[in-house]
Amino acid sequence: MKSAKQALSNHASWKYLVNLVGQDFPLRTNMELVAALKALNGSNLVESVELGRFAWWTNKKTLPLVVTWYKGSMYGAFRREFLHEAVMGTAVGPTRDLMLKPRNIMHPDEFYFPTLAYNIKLRLPGACVNTPSPESEVGYNYLAKFVIWGGYNVTCTT
Repeated sequence: MKSAKQALSNHASWKYLVNLVGQDFPLRTNMELVAALKALNGSNLVESVELGRFAWWTNKKTLPLVVTWYKGSMYGAFRREFLHEAVMGTAVGPTRDLMLKPRNIMHPDEFYFPTLAYNIKLRLPGACVNTPSPESEVGYNYLAKFVIWGGYNVTCTT
């Protein structure tokens, strides 16, 4: 949220925020990344899965506005207009307040952007119109980076 707020307060011209963790290394050149973001055709790139085994992390809270919970990553490529609504918009305010209230749910950063991005009824810019990938495919659809999370049966050959 802090990086999104900082980016939004910057008056420079940008269309997407690619949110990475400090230990990430890009897999694409800047030119390749720009081409890939253009190919998104205005969509956000947000890793997400249906709640499933993570349901207990939400403390069985019901979200306002009949919003469905989704779990995923806070790292992705987000349209500027999407971030503006997610961070400052009044339409998602009740959902934002519940999800980001301290100690209300476990790991709110892993729920917030995926939940907003996959609830098409919220009508946020760049929202995902398809349901998320099955959990077995999560982590393998990164556009610009790759992360080997604990428990993945993948080894790094370098």
